[in-house]
Amino acid sequence: LDAGRRVQGFLDAQAAIIGTAVPAPLRPQLDDAVTKLAAFQAQQGASDSAAKGETAKQQLLRDDIYAKFLNPIAGVAKKLLKGTTEYLSLVVSAVFRSSNKLLAKASEAADAAAKYEKTFTDNGLPTDFLAQLRAGIAQVGASVAAHVLALGQRVTATAGLVAGDKAVRATIDTLNRTLKPVLKSNPALLAGWTASKLIKQPVVTPLPTGSVSAPTSVAASPTPAPTPAAPAATKAAA
Repeated sequence: LDAGRRVQGFLDAQAAIIGTAVPAPLRPQLDDAVTKLAAFQAQQGASDSAAKGETAKQQLLRDDIYAKFLNPIAGVAKKLLKGTTEYLSLVVSAVFRSSNKLLAKASEAADAAAKYEKTFTDNGLPTDFLAQLRAGIAQVGASVAAHVLALGQRVTATAGLVAGDKAVRATIDTLNRTLKPVLKSNPALLAGWTASKLIKQPVVTPLPTGSVSAPTSVAASPTPAPTPAAPAATKAAA
């Protein structure tokens, strides 16, 4: 994308000298490829942020459901409803707070609690606790759906970036084959064109953990860490 934009700038700045050396269809082709690549880049970033945002939102919603409803329901059930058929459904473990399995467990608890609604309201839960609980479950479900949609959009954007990258590279290559002979007699301008069309590839250095470090410039050469000196042996060690 950066190379495409630099090429656009070069063609604009040197239009008088280049003249008609660049075929008329090539410039719109370049502009279209650069525009699409930029749009897919923005879409990829936005959908990635949206997916992460929905993940964080789901955790907050699950924590809220557990704290406001499931934990109090379990407390009442342990005191008053042991031995009932629905007891196991009413007592939801806190481990489900970090999993979307909480949706199923919360729905199961809501259905079971409906049979003892007065017992729960008489022992501290709001009179509309079942409606609130089911509304919370629906919110988590909507967030899960939004997360899946964002992931799909990110996949689409990534595929678009791959195709857009190829389109920009191909157009720059065609322009290069056209312009190099024209600019051969003007070394300064040829050097400017060469610098403009250069596609810089960042170096990604793997870390021992299997992750990657921040990208560095191609020209940069990693400096090996100094080998620590071996500690002198102590008398005891000797």
